[in-house]
This record gives sequence, C-alpha cells and structure tokens, in this order.
Amino acid sequence: MKTIAIVGAGNVGRTLGRLFRAGEIFRVGHVYSRTEAKAREAADFIGAGRPVWTLTEVEPAEVTLIATADDAIAPTCDALFAGAPATAGGTVFHCSGATPSSVLEGARERGRAIASLHPMKSFADPATSVETFPGTYCAVEGDAAAVALLTDAVQAVGGQPFTIATEEKLIYHAAAVFVCNYLPPLVEAGLACCAKAGVARDQATAVLRPIVEETVANIFAVGPARALTGPIARGDATLVERQLAAVEAWRPDYGEIYRALAGATVELARTAGRARPDGLAEIEDLVRQAAARKSA
Repeated sequence: MKTIAIVGAGNVGRTLGRLFRAGEIFRVGHVYSRTEAKAREAADFIGAGRPVWTLTEVEPAEVTLIATADDAIAPTCDALFAGAPATAGGTVFHCSGATPSSVLEGARERGRAIASLHPMKSFADPATSVETFPGTYCAVEGDAAAVALLTDAVQAVGGQPFTIATEEKLIYHAAAVFVCNYLPPLVEAGLACCAKAGVARDQATAVLRPIVEETVANIFAVGPARALTGPIARGDATLVERQLAAVEAWRPDYGEIYRALAGATVELARTAGRARPDGLAEIEDLVRQAAARKSA
C-alpha cells in the first residue's frame, strides 16, 4: 500500500484523507496544516497520520496531495520538492477545479508524475462529504501514470472519474460557476422582483421554489433547449422589450443581467426551433441597442 502525505488539511483534504484511509487505498503519512490545532484536528478526523505544522517536516511520500488554496499550490509544491532527489518517482496531485496540473511542474522536474483531481462536489462539512461521496463525479487530468493511479483510487471509494483537457481547466471549472455559483444571485434577483411587486419574501420563496425545481428537473430530463419556456422561447420581442425597459428603469444592474441572459437565451431558443425567427431577430436587435445605450 502506498503512503500519502496530505498537505493542506481543510475540508477537501480531510474528506479525501478519510476516504482513502478507510478504503485502505493509501496509508496516511504526514498531515500538514499551518497551525498545530488544525493539523491535529485533521489527523483525528482522518483517523491516521502524523500531524505536522511546519512544511519542512513533511517527509517524502509515494503520493502527495496538495489541498491548499489555489494561489498556494505552486509555491507549496516548489517548497516541498526543491531539494528532493529527482529519481525517487511517485505522484503529486492537487484538487483545484480551476488550476491545471501543470502548476506542479516543480515536482515533475524532480521525477514525480503530476495530476489534478477535482470532485464536482460541495465540501461544506467533511463528515457529510464522506458519507455522500459515493457517486461523485471527479475530473482528472495530468500525466498518464498519475491519472491512472487517481482513477483507480477514486473508483475504489465510490467516485466516478472522468478526464478533461489540461489546457481547458479554467473553462471546465466555469461550468460549475455557471450552473452553481450564478444560480443563487439569479434566485435573489427573482425574489427582489417579487418584493418590488409587493410579495413578502417568505411567500415569494414559496412561489418561486416550484418553478425553479421544475425547470432544473426538466433541464436534466429533456435538455436545456426543450426545457426553455417564456417570452424568448416564443420569440415575443414586444414583451421582452417592455420587460427589459421596466427592469432597467427600476434596477439598472438587474437590467444588465436581463440583457446579457436574453442574448444567450436567443441562441438556445433558436436551437429549440419553436420561436418565430423574426421575433428572435428582433430580440437580438433590441439587446444590441440596449447595450449600445449603456456604453454610450
């Protein structure tokens, strides 16, 4: 069984450490965090490992997980492997969704295979994450040997690995930003619109929840194009123009969001093929005109 060193003992590092330990995938070596308390807490949660809180104390391991913040991955890697022998071999990987494995070049130069492993999952609570990890999709990219090792490890703890192109890592991560990070502010905008119309927030939440849940269910049942409804799906340029004007007059910031999404929605409506072509062309024109007024 290979030994894994865990460098960065936050929620992701703790979750993966415990999964790999419990599944007897890797033997846990050093568990590093910047403070003694965090390092000890992490090792206790994982159920194995020697806690350390000075980076120089982390001993070389056959597998190294760097689970730090994105901007700390490269310098942490360089600090760990600057003086390491170039013939030792082994694997080094990180778990960032937006940063490619190539930031670990310092480890590759010292003879290590490098990769990244990004579980498409929220890690708000490590204990819950461990229980709900089975079935989690995990993006893997990097050197072939490291990808093979991590693919086997993820499958062994119930994950579903898939590969992505290293050079498109930022675009891959944007997928999660679009569908996850941008949904809460859109719902908040909807609640604000209800409030403007005199609907109390608790009632507005109750009113909007079913349509949000139904839309999400439809998207994954029949696809985004067929799930699209509303004035743009019909090619109703008159209503879109009136509504955009009303929103812009009330909240220019919401008007900007409405306008940007209208342009993207036209393309989806065109794909669906149900809207009047002339109506979609009119909507494109009014979106361009509104943008021109905004920039003038």
